[in-house]
Amino acid sequence: MTTVERSLQYRSFWRRLDGTLGTIAAQRDVMTTLDAILKTILRDYRDDLNLVAGRLYEKLDEPERYVLRRWYGPNPPDRIGYTVPITYQAVALLLERGLLVMKESDPGFDRSIEDPLGVSAFAALTESKRGLVGATCSSVFRSSDQNSLLPSLPRTSL
Repeated sequence: MTTVERSLQYRSFWRRLDGTLGTIAAQRDVMTTLDAILKTILRDYRDDLNLVAGRLYEKLDEPERYVLRRWYGPNPPDRIGYTVPITYQAVALLLERGLLVMKESDPGFDRSIEDPLGVSAFAALTESKRGLVGATCSSVFRSSDQNSLLPSLPRTSL
């Protein structure tokens, strides 16, 4: 694929995604809005993004952490309530950038956190520090085809 074709694919995808997300009505409760976003992305972009499952985390205080509240997709782990520490480097990057794509070979990917959920690659986004949306990507996501995950998405690896 040429650079021009890749650029057109990238722009087309993001216009489509932006239009889709613009149709989701914001709710007073941030978690309800993030839940709607997650369901919509899984429904409308599962094949485009090679997604196999989606997760919704809620931020709790004292001690500060993110807690898994929802799992959509096959093979739900018996892990609702699973805690991800606020100190996880992927969380810090996600909060800084708003979007993060990471696989197990990337620096900062913590197997001790991701393995219990069966995650080896993920895409995550947030619009609020109160909640995070994560999507487990299929195992076909390898370093050699990192651009197949998101159409020409600039990588946000560490």
